[in-house]
Amino acid sequence: MGKNKSGDDLKMEALKDCYQKQLDFYREIFSLTHDEEKAIQEGNYQKLILLTQQKDKIIQKIEKIKKKMPAAGRSLNMEEQKIVESIILLLKKILNQDKKNQSLLKENMLQTMQDLQKINKTRLLQKIYKGSSEPAARFLDQKK
Repeated sequence: MGKNKSGDDLKMEALKDCYQKQLDFYREIFSLTHDEEKAIQEGNYQKLILLTQQKDKIIQKIEKIKKKMPAAGRSLNMEEQKIVESIILLLKKILNQDKKNQSLLKENMLQTMQDLQKINKTRLLQKIYKGSSEPAARFLDQKK
């Protein structure tokens, strides 16, 4: 015999759907965060910017979901708790990957600074070398 769902049951079902949508969005963010690492390693900063913008859009969607989430009328059941735990685990993975990406960016920035210093030093040495190889100007007295 069919059982009518109470208001609390409907709230919890909506809550579970919100958690599931968030989990799906966090999976997308995790994938994009890995793609960011590849873009950093390749030095493709245009792609990195696009990936970051995509992540920002997804984060905005998650924030909208959070604002619309109903309050739990009871404690979470096993299935709901499992989704929440998956979200927490995924957030930790995203955070670790973001830290790795930041470290890679810092390394690239330092390498670029060192390369620029070498270029500047080379230019200075070339300028000094060019200046010393030119003969000094002399006045020739043609009366003698």
